[in-house]
Amino acid sequence: MKLYETSTRSELARSFSPTLLVLGTIVLTTILIRTLGQASIGQVNPIEVGYIMAFNFIGQLPTIISLSLYICVVATVYRMYMDGEMVIWQMSGKNFFDLVKQLFAFAWPFVVIVFFLVTIAWPWVNYHTDEMKTRFSKRNDLARVEPGVFQESANGSRVYFVDKSAAGSKSKNIFILSNEHDKQIMTSAQLGFLDRKEGDDYLMLENGQRVEESASDHDLKITEFKLYGSVVQSNHVIEKNVNTRAIPTDELIASSNLVHRAELFWRLSIFIAPLNYLLMALSLTSPNARVGRGGNFALGILFFHFYNNMINVGQSWVGEGMIHWLAYLLLLHGIIFISATSFLYIRQR
Repeated sequence: MKLYETSTRSELARSFSPTLLVLGTIVLTTILIRTLGQASIGQVNPIEVGYIMAFNFIGQLPTIISLSLYICVVATVYRMYMDGEMVIWQMSGKNFFDLVKQLFAFAWPFVVIVFFLVTIAWPWVNYHTDEMKTRFSKRNDLARVEPGVFQESANGSRVYFVDKSAAGSKSKNIFILSNEHDKQIMTSAQLGFLDRKEGDDYLMLENGQRVEESASDHDLKITEFKLYGSVVQSNHVIEKNVNTRAIPTDELIASSNLVHRAELFWRLSIFIAPLNYLLMALSLTSPNARVGRGGNFALGILFFHFYNNMINVGQSWVGEGMIHWLAYLLLLHGIIFISATSFLYIRQR
């Protein structure tokens, strides 16, 4: 029987590894497409795409590991039913709850990894991801501009266009469209260069024209200039809103803020969920040949989706103050645990 238990854990490991690889590849491909899309519209620095992808992937690892555990248990238990090994297991004096011990003996290292990821790695990767995005979004407006491409400013009030760069630090054929004080202003110039005055960056334009149109009466005012300065970016300090996902877990525990409690509830739920996944995978897997492996997988994915949705819904409820975070934590996971153990007891009887 000791050999049989060892072979069961070995089969779980053989099923878990390819499942984790396939799911990880799918998620990584999705992250790659989304990150490249963000880089193409100027939301993230193209140079930092690799870091953003790595951080996002680490943030998704708890869900990937949990789903991989769930799928490998369903596959292994179904195979044991189809090959008659479950009958041998029960005829040797073992029951479903003895099999649960084997499942937990295999899964506990991965549960510890999930705990580490959601409590330590999750806030760390979110902090650094937000920091990179904020740093990139606060860069000088002209640093966003590429020759031949219309580029919006950081606050969305201006659109810049530069034809090409001239000798030195000057650029040719500058065009700026801005909305200021109920006026639409179009400015064009033959040359432009950057200058810093009193802590602000100015775009100095040479040999150009400025057209102002009032939004109320549509009056036009046309001005020609030889040298004109336009503020590009103010360097005053801007307060940064801290993302709740980037707050360390120990600070969430000490805080009484509802949003912080909701985030704490989510992190604890993601850690507890894999334990219930193992029980539900064992209790829901059917030996019915008509259902087949696909039917068991479909039922498993449906339950996984339902469980995750209830966690996310609970996070919203806790954040809005509709229910106490600890009460919902015990209620949700307690109901799943009691249901799973009840199914196992009924099937054992």
